[in-house]
Amino acid sequence: MTRMLSVKQCVYWSVAVTALLITLLSSFSLTLFLSSQPNLHNDSSQAAMLAYSNSCQGPFLYPLLWNLFLVFLFCCQHSLMASNQWKGFVDSLGLSSLRKAIYSLASSLTLMYLIRHSSALCGPTLWQLNTSDNLLPWLFFVLFHSILWFIIYVCAYCLDVMDLVGWTDVKRELEECDDVRQAVAPRTKLLHHMRHSGVGCFLLILWVHPVMSMERFLVSLVFSLYVLFGHRVTERDHMFVMSQEDYGWKDIILEPHHGHIG
Repeated sequence: MTRMLSVKQCVYWSVAVTALLITLLSSFSLTLFLSSQPNLHNDSSQAAMLAYSNSCQGPFLYPLLWNLFLVFLFCCQHSLMASNQWKGFVDSLGLSSLRKAIYSLASSLTLMYLIRHSSALCGPTLWQLNTSDNLLPWLFFVLFHSILWFIIYVCAYCLDVMDLVGWTDVKRELEECDDVRQAVAPRTKLLHHMRHSGVGCFLLILWVHPVMSMERFLVSLVFSLYVLFGHRVTERDHMFVMSQEDYGWKDIILEPHHGHIG
């Protein structure tokens, strides 16, 4: 029995650690993907941008459909694995404690696949600002995006990123920590009724960029529609969040960190 428990612990902690590391890696990759500024001073980069600005003789439909497939693949995975049907299926397998970790791992892998395999689209550049030879515009976009990403990551930390990636669930399952269970419960209910943290910042990151190529425009458009309409806050959600004023926001946001696993 002890041996079986040790095997279970190894598997659960392996999944939790892998989910955490892949989530951090995908977050870093997404930051570079959305906020990197092209070096137009480089000849190859400048030639590539000029090729996008002119009429393109290469194929357009296939790369367009492929990019749409990648974006919709991520959106579908993100929504389906958050559905009650998927949650019930995972719970029926006895893996309820790994549900968040599996969700975070799948979302991160899908996002990294999208980033690495998206194709360049031939077509006009909607707008283009050369920041390679202009210090002030380059510095503006660096600081602007850095502040927005900082807000997003701070919000994720305040909502307990370890709980979001499933680490806390695994600890609660394996160590049977009642204090962690009691601390996480109010926050878990709260997160169920709220959007992702930093939605406004994410939309600004998508659209405020020195170069808006066709592929970035496509990603920004689909992600913006998904963020704005894919998860709507209902009247029930609003009433629940407002009711937490009686419970005390300090108890929900700050107190659980006493049992936080760093």
